[in-house]
Amino acid sequence: MTLRRKSLALAGPSRWLILAAVASMLAGCGLGAAVTDYIDSKDTSLRKRVAMVPFDSGIKEIKPRAAALGQALAQHLAQQGGLVMVDIAKLDEALRGVDPQVKGVEERVQAAGRELGLTAVVAGVVTDLSVQYRLKGLYGFRDNTAFLALEAQVRVLDIGTGTVAAQQAFKREVQIDDIQAEGIKNGAAPDPKLVDKLQAELTEDCQKWTASQINAIPWTGQVLEVAGNRVKVSVGRDTGLQPDSVLYVYALGEKIKTGAGQELVLQGPLTGKLRLVELGARSSWAEAVEDKDLKNAFEPGQMVRTR
Repeated sequence: MTLRRKSLALAGPSRWLILAAVASMLAGCGLGAAVTDYIDSKDTSLRKRVAMVPFDSGIKEIKPRAAALGQALAQHLAQQGGLVMVDIAKLDEALRGVDPQVKGVEERVQAAGRELGLTAVVAGVVTDLSVQYRLKGLYGFRDNTAFLALEAQVRVLDIGTGTVAAQQAFKREVQIDDIQAEGIKNGAAPDPKLVDKLQAELTEDCQKWTASQINAIPWTGQVLEVAGNRVKVSVGRDTGLQPDSVLYVYALGEKIKTGAGQELVLQGPLTGKLRLVELGARSSWAEAVEDKDLKNAFEPGQMVRTR
């Protein structure tokens, strides 16, 4: 089976990278009221904080559909439970406070995300809406069947390690007749009902995949401040932890490069254990559990886990 394609427009191959997504965010794009800020909850189930960068497209005609896809995905994640959706404005604000010496875009996002106690940042782009042809049948008796296809790509950044935890391309298509195909290739807009159908199916695919990828990332927090005998951590009531909960603090290990060229921050050795003593809505104070000398080993930036 072979595939030929003619796109309505071309999206540059780097448009879906988080660099472009963050650039859009810094330009003032936001998710709006559909995504909630931190919630003040006393729920005891552990929840992860996630930020969603507004989805974009290199194709002007489908930018609104890209934005709608991202909003639908954010709403789905907020409703599924186990997650706290953080307004993108919070990440924007935290990015502005990152040390200017940190140059890499993903490194800057990681630094800002750790400051907010994020587990993951999600970014995506709708890459194509096009007429595509598939040859079917035996040689000499092939039908050149036309399809209308909508494609998107989604990326999930693991804030704890600073790496791309997962990235996936999605595609949905519906068969159309030759008259429709020729009209679209000649500049006519595709039938909105068909595009709505494709978008609904694509949205469902993205929702299931993204939720599963975030669920697979370990929950991570961060040491924010050390003040005398107390340690401030990026853990609040929104994460579901209760007073007297025990946290394990790890130093950040060395950075290594994967075979794909991505930098991976290894988890360093266990520094000590903390017990939450003063729980706030978004951050909390804790004290060392064991040897009092362990307090001197804690420092801002260290990784916090529940185990």
